[in-house]
Amino acid sequence: MRHLRMPLLLLICFNTAIVGATTAVPEDPYLLKIDVRPWIEALRTDDLFEVDPAIDALAALGDRAIPALTHALRNEAKQARINLVEVLRDIRTPATAVALTEAARDTEAEVRADAVEALGKLGHKSGQAAIEAALDDPNPKVSTVAARSCHRLCTSPKALRRLVEMSISQAPRGRAGAAMSSLKRLRRDRHVSDLIKQHVKEVVEPVLLDTGAGNRKHAALVAATSGLPASISVLNDCATDKANPLLAVECVQALGESGSRQAVAPLVELTKSEIPHLPPAACRSLIILARTVETARPGAAECKARRQAKAAERKRKREAQR
Repeated sequence: MRHLRMPLLLLICFNTAIVGATTAVPEDPYLLKIDVRPWIEALRTDDLFEVDPAIDALAALGDRAIPALTHALRNEAKQARINLVEVLRDIRTPATAVALTEAARDTEAEVRADAVEALGKLGHKSGQAAIEAALDDPNPKVSTVAARSCHRLCTSPKALRRLVEMSISQAPRGRAGAAMSSLKRLRRDRHVSDLIKQHVKEVVEPVLLDTGAGNRKHAALVAATSGLPASISVLNDCATDKANPLLAVECVQALGESGSRQAVAPLVELTKSEIPHLPPAACRSLIILARTVETARPGAAECKARRQAKAAERKRKREAQR
């Protein structure tokens, strides 16, 4: 939708009088009172040629439009409410968080999902409760959007535990990855990182120890960055799984991010693998691991030397072809 939109900030000033959207207040000839009803009505359609100019016009009013937008969110039909959330997202001031929080409780899942996403992008602390509550939304789309939007705001113990639980779940598709991505960014805060480690130990470690669990590999990906020793052997097995090469590479990367000395030997072995995609991934992980684990440095140095030799060989062949 956004790629069709043209900035209308100047056009609004000239056109509102023409379309009858503004009227002069008699007691002050320089004060204009804006009637936003034509723009609200335009939001009821899915015609981009009507909707986009209306969204731009309302967003250009900034916080002054919020009372009208809030009223419309409570009274307009679904399509208009979806577009109203986009207006609030474009205004993007802290004052919009209250209206977006209300929209996050809408009866329609699509409105809730858009509102939660907008709150995540806004990043204001007042939106934290709404995003955290959406983690338990019965609609999988909404809970997935909430997991993805948690990366800055979801710092309560309850929300962090829920993200850990989501990160090892096998359904719905995409939600585990969204939760893992948010957890990775939230770990930058030391206090939050300690809470995450605690929840990982309580929630994930039992899954790692259950050899019959179908989500052990995903659990190992989550556990690796929390330093759980049980994750290393699972990641090593996952890395050599030919049935799922993408997951295998993720497991190799997780070994490098684990910060564990136990990951060194498996990674060194993986650099010698005959499976084409594994040696380069293992070398990258060894180089990362060598930043914090001294025993990984010889393997990392060997990888770098091998990489330089290959680069030199490619350069020699190019020069020979000239």
